[in-house]
Amino acid sequence: MAGNNQGPTKTVTIDLLIEYAADRMSSGMHKHALKRRMEKVFKQSISIASYERIRNKARKLIRERAKTTKDEHKSDALSFYKSIASDEDEPANVRIKAMQRMDEIMGIDASMTSDHEDFSAEEAREMLRQIEEDVDGDAEINADSEMDEADSTS
Repeated sequence: MAGNNQGPTKTVTIDLLIEYAADRMSSGMHKHALKRRMEKVFKQSISIASYERIRNKARKLIRERAKTTKDEHKSDALSFYKSIASDEDEPANVRIKAMQRMDEIMGIDASMTSDHEDFSAEEAREMLRQIEEDVDGDAEINADSEMDEADSTS
């Protein structure tokens, strides 16, 4: 019979953890701070896998409370970050961060990094050397044409 008593208590605790996480996430608490706080408040260690499951369920609960679907929330978030990125009164670093966040939401960030994984370090160095040569060559051409223009106007 002891097993029957543990089951409901554990379920209630998980529900409480999810509710607590949803409340704190809604108020803007950061991921790592939330885990530490939950362990302290509920006086139990939470594995990373369990914590991620709790966070996923908490996000779902937040969406249910807001009565929006995941796609609607994504659309709202993109609109919000787009307004920040296009606001010229915002500092450049804030606008850049908003654009980075938009890339993350749309999944662009991950695809950009995987495109570069095919290069070895040696190939990357060779490409960089070639780019530097091209830039130096362009600078020499520009300097020569400026000198030619100066000679023709004199």
